[in-house]
Amino acid sequence: MKSNTKKVTNKSKAFAVGTHEGQIFASVPYTSEDFKNSLLIVSLLVNASIFILWILTQVHSDYALTVAQAIVQ
Repeated sequence: MKSNTKKVTNKSKAFAVGTHEGQIFASVPYTSEDFKNSLLIVSLLVNASIFILWILTQVHSDYALTVAQAIVQ
């Protein structure tokens, strides 16, 4: 008895999300999730840098004076 199933190989760099009748549907379904993750990482880095600057202004008075003068000018 001959089998009708064929081995399907995917040589492209796209993600294989599923098959239907021997065809591979290659798409990137996680784009919105990746965008949200990258936005969260950028937000985390910005918040961390602002927090570090705030700590530096609390610890060193000369640094706080320099930051205050830069804001005024």
